[in-house]
Amino acid sequence: MTLKVLMATPFPATLVDRVRAAVPGIELSQAAPESADYGETEVLYCFTPPPGLAIAPNLRWVQLHLAGVHALCGHPLYASDIPLTTASGVHATAVAEYTMTAILTLSRRIPSILQWQASGAWPPDERRWDLFVPAAVRGATIGILGYGSIGREVARLAKTFGMRVAVTKRDVAERTDAVTTCPAPATPPACCPTPGSRQSACTTCYAMPTTW
Repeated sequence: MTLKVLMATPFPATLVDRVRAAVPGIELSQAAPESADYGETEVLYCFTPPPGLAIAPNLRWVQLHLAGVHALCGHPLYASDIPLTTASGVHATAVAEYTMTAILTLSRRIPSILQWQASGAWPPDERRWDLFVPAAVRGATIGILGYGSIGREVARLAKTFGMRVAVTKRDVAERTDAVTTCPAPATPPACCPTPGSRQSACTTCYAMPTTW
């Protein structure tokens, strides 16, 4: 029997077709969450599952596009035997690249440059140094709050830019993670195990991305 899969997400048709080509043995359909017919759905891929399970009597598995499920606390799925899985880990590369993009954008004063460019004028010579001279990223300290897949990838990229990496997480005594899609950098980062050391680290960090 063909497995019936519903994607209740606004993905482009080209992406849906790629899924069909990768998994030819399924019956894949796509619909908006508010208008989807869940009656025959066995596997659901979505941002948020339907509010009740009565409209999806054949549901066997729910895969969320999100990395976390905090917003679904109290949902009927939690009291059911239906497996609920997340996309935790798949966003590490994109989020880490965005983090480094933001750091480089701010350190290079790009927002200020674009504002002056849009105005059609440039500041007087005596003001340009203070406005446009970039801050050095190499040698600066980045403090990463959380050291899962995203935190590890941010650390890896930051190391390639010559940054000093300091990290903290919920349990700093546990130096390895059971599940992660990104290996730790070759050089272990500094660790901030206590509230006092974390507060002290905040005063020395050039950037502090939060990844938990």
